[in-house]
Order: sequence, then C-alpha cells, then structure tokens
Amino acid sequence: MGTKVLLFVVIAFFTLSCEKDEDTYIKPLKEINACGYDDPLNQLEWLHEIAYKSLNDKTGNYIGSIWIITHENKDIIVTDMALGSGGIYRYLFDCYGNQISTVAGLEPSEIGNYLTDSNMIFSTVFYQ
Repeated sequence: MGTKVLLFVVIAFFTLSCEKDEDTYIKPLKEINACGYDDPLNQLEWLHEIAYKSLNDKTGNYIGSIWIITHENKDIIVTDMALGSGGIYRYLFDCYGNQISTVAGLEPSEIGNYLTDSNMIFSTVFYQ
C-alpha cells in the first residue's frame, strides 16, 4: 500500500509542476530559433522574466516589444522597454542576458532597420 501512495504523490507532483509551467508559458509571436533554443522567449530564463513582468506591469517600465536579430552569426535580443531606467529607449542583450552597448560591424543607428514584424517575438501590445 505504501508504494501506491508514493506513486500517487509522485504523479500528483509532476502534474502540478506541469500546470505551473503552463501558467507561466508565454506564446511567442514568431517561432524563431536563437541562442541554441527553439523557444528562446521561454527557454532563456532572463528573457522570460522580462516578458513575464511586462504582462502585469503597471509602472510602464515593461511596455514594449522584444526582437531577436542575427548579425554576423550572433543572435542579439533587442527590447525597447525602459526596464526601470527612466527612459532609455533600446537595450541590446547577448544570449546570456548580458547587456551590450555595441554590435561589431553595426552602427547603433542601424539597429532599428533590423527590427521587423518577422523577428518580433513578444510585444505588450498583443498581450494586453
């Protein structure tokens, strides 16, 4: 009888764990493979945290979009959210969540040219 109870507890635990993941899953606007993942919006923990915060943000710090661009075989995550900065317009990140200020071979003023609907994976406009 102890084995059946233990089996029930294990099954219940895994069922609850799966439900929790479904509660925090964010459907990307586009399926884009980047940073070695097929769902970087949910698989990159730091990126998922930004998107998830934006769903309930009342401060305005997380209003905006997230794009993934590739330049010289490097994936770069771009967001136009303020992220609590008080007004900085655009942030660039590498796959590890490190903020980067420049991209080799790409002028900062050119980055906007790479931000299109085809590489936008998240936007608060579509989730509100």
